[in-house]
Amino acid sequence: MRARSILLFFLTAIFAAFVTIGAAAQSLVSGDITGIVSDPSGAVIPNATVTLKNNGTGQTQNATSNQSGVYRFSLLTPGQYTVTVNAAGFQNAERTVTVVVGQATSMNMQLAVGASSQTVEVTAEGGVVQTENGNISTTFTPEQVELVPNPGNDLSYIVQTAPGAVMNTQAGYGNSATFGLPATSNLFTVNGMNENDPFLNLNNSGATNLLLGQNDVQEVSVVNNGYSAQYGGLAGANVNYVSKSGTNNWHGNVNYFWNGRAMNANSWFNKQAQLGDGDPSTPNRPPFSNANQWSASVGGPLIKNKTFFFVDYEGLRVLLPTSTLTQIPSPAFQSATLANISATSPAQLPFYQNIFNLYNSAPGAANAGPIPGGSDGCDGTLSLGGNPCALAFRSTAGNFTHEWLLTARVDQNIGDNDRAYVHFRSDHGVQATYTDPINSVFNAQSTQPQYEGQLNETHTFSGSATNQFILSGSWYSAIFKPADMAAATALMPYRLRFSGGTFYDLGRDLSVGAGSHDRRHRGKGVRAVREPDDGAERHQAPAGGERPEGAFHCLDALGHGEVGMHLAM
Repeated sequence: MRARSILLFFLTAIFAAFVTIGAAAQSLVSGDITGIVSDPSGAVIPNATVTLKNNGTGQTQNATSNQSGVYRFSLLTPGQYTVTVNAAGFQNAERTVTVVVGQATSMNMQLAVGASSQTVEVTAEGGVVQTENGNISTTFTPEQVELVPNPGNDLSYIVQTAPGAVMNTQAGYGNSATFGLPATSNLFTVNGMNENDPFLNLNNSGATNLLLGQNDVQEVSVVNNGYSAQYGGLAGANVNYVSKSGTNNWHGNVNYFWNGRAMNANSWFNKQAQLGDGDPSTPNRPPFSNANQWSASVGGPLIKNKTFFFVDYEGLRVLLPTSTLTQIPSPAFQSATLANISATSPAQLPFYQNIFNLYNSAPGAANAGPIPGGSDGCDGTLSLGGNPCALAFRSTAGNFTHEWLLTARVDQNIGDNDRAYVHFRSDHGVQATYTDPINSVFNAQSTQPQYEGQLNETHTFSGSATNQFILSGSWYSAIFKPADMAAATALMPYRLRFSGGTFYDLGRDLSVGAGSHDRRHRGKGVRAVREPDDGAERHQAPAGGERPEGAFHCLDALGHGEVGMHLAM
């Protein structure tokens, strides 16, 4: 499998290196400018000299209008440009135009009769007019990406504002569907590199399950029905991100966001639990939460008109509560069980005492009351004289997740016909994968480092032939396990799972970090679980002489965790 990935990587690189594109040549990371040069009567002007200048970097390119008066500049970096046209017997014309990802911007130029030493400058910026294909494309400027309300600054959030997109407000995969197609049909790219999760085929994400990097993005395009060849990957939306680059001007920013309990209302379930527990100190108080997010960037010239850089640093530290209905053994059930074990199997008594001590010391267990809905937790095989077998409380135990990333890009104007850039991103974080309501030692976490990079080189052979070479790759690793495996195993060496969910599972979650078990939390609001395939031993929990069927399962606690890696082109 690894050899196949490496082979595919090099074949893709070789193919990209020798593909020369003529005519329409916008791609996932670039756009075109095209138009017709004409005189005041509308007659076309052939052989007019057209000069294109990148307003940010100062790089210039030249083209000549053909016999039909048409000119074209292909595979351009998104941004603002100035188009200048001159022809013998006509005044020069100059206009400003914006290049967007994946589109050919039409900019027709009309020259007035007069001396070429005169220049007519049109200061109004031309709009983006897409006339070459049927793609439904929405382009978001840096200002829109930054200012659209976006909890968590998740880059995938912007997709929901595009036509045809529907927000996922239920459980399931992904954040949005497009024109009825599921989120697993969407393709995300960064500088032309696939940014999809290899396990669930959703947008990639870090330890926080957010696709961070908003401060590093220059432009976003969402193509909902891509008919053009560059959108041949998946049938859903094609979401393309292009990173920021340095220019001849120094620029940078610093952002900080905070959210916490003081800014949020209590949830309905927490409120009902608090009003019903009889504790006057918590009549209607949201559980503790705290989120700190920041970003800082700087960019500018290393060598004016030649070499430029841009660096971005972002991070998120968040502590969020859970809301879990937790059922625990009632005092009557505990007393009956311990009395029976003491009389029949006294050697097992410490084990059962440890079980009940864990339940009794759970945060919030002191406020446990009747199970909502009226159930007493008994299955009919045991009678406790009218007392319930189980009680319930709502746990709001919190857990800590943090993530940071560092991105850097260097652009080089090699010459009038050559330009290149390299972009690198390093993402690190620790995910709170599972929060246990009984004891925090059973919490699971995941350390998730990720590295990715893209190399892009564009060469113009002539006015009708341009080549763009893109080489990209990424590496990701995740290990899901308790923070302290030895402590979790020492406290409870098994995972106790009770039939019918009478009591909340006790012990570390064996589907996290045990053998071949697989739990993936990639993409916002997503969970994929494969149940443990270890040999499970059924035990009976004697109470008062009765043996309830399948009282709990004991699963072997031995495991080594797991690692997932991928190489994407």
